[in-house]
Amino acid sequence: MFIFKRKPLKKLDQIIYEYDKEKRPYYQVIYTQRKIALLDLKYWLKTGKDIDQI
Repeated sequence: MFIFKRKPLKKLDQIIYEYDKEKRPYYQVIYTQRKIALLDLKYWLKTGKDIDQI
């Protein structure tokens, strides 16, 4: 299991939030954070780097 110790990405968070808002107005913030962690994990597995290091 991966535990991400970092700040959520503001821009990515906003994009996901805007997208989710259209689909489901009463979206859970926790779910959004989990989605960001998943995106991070995919990126990290691909490149071996944190998204923050771009």
